[in-house]
Amino acid sequence: MTKFIVVGVQRSGTTLIRTTLNNHSQVRCAGESFKVKRWRVAPYMGDLSYQKFLENRSYGLIARNFRKTAIVQEFLDDLYGRQHDGAIGFKFMADQHGRFPAVVPYIKENSIKVIHVTRENTLKIWVSILTAKARGGFHSDGGKVVEAVKVHVPISGLLLKLNTIYEHSQLWTGLLSESENYTKIKYEHFVKNKASEVSRLCEFLNVGNEQAESELKKMNSDDLCNVIENYEQVCSTLKGTRFEWCTH
Repeated sequence: MTKFIVVGVQRSGTTLIRTTLNNHSQVRCAGESFKVKRWRVAPYMGDLSYQKFLENRSYGLIARNFRKTAIVQEFLDDLYGRQHDGAIGFKFMADQHGRFPAVVPYIKENSIKVIHVTRENTLKIWVSILTAKARGGFHSDGGKVVEAVKVHVPISGLLLKLNTIYEHSQLWTGLLSESENYTKIKYEHFVKNKASEVSRLCEFLNVGNEQAESELKKMNSDDLCNVIENYEQVCSTLKGTRFEWCTH
């Protein structure tokens, strides 16, 4: 059995990769197992959830705080100890790394395979976050028509926001890329070359070459001018910066 983890930042394509893998007949890939905010946990309260693990073992607040590293290790032992014929893993986001620093050492020490999902266009990551908030939903499974929305991108602090998103994405490169168990998936390349990229992931995870499909549907236009209300203002703000190309 292959043990793996999917890492990245919000709105970079991690859910697309996760759902594609999870629909492979030999792969089980959980969502954000370490999601902790109670009002967001409900969709992830399956048997591969850290919160569910805590509740099932009745860990009190003192234990959760003072034995956190040990408990995280126990949870990961339990998660990866599940019997499965192919591959098993979960999704772990950059903002969760700070709250659960014990995960990365565990991944390294136990030779867990790492799938690092990146999205080259940092501006589109930020715009995707803004449009998701405007819609009140982050994903669409095709069950209903997705409303086209346009958002106003705040100019104040825009460069700082984009730099922060970029640095969070690069975090995984610095932490895990030297491992032979590491591979990178670029969202833009995956969308354009899905068959070959899925085959590459199947080989990486040592499972059969099966063209699994995600149920997710694209929500935003590829043309930012159709999504950003103040598009010209954003272009002017980013001109001459390393993010200028992201507006094209």
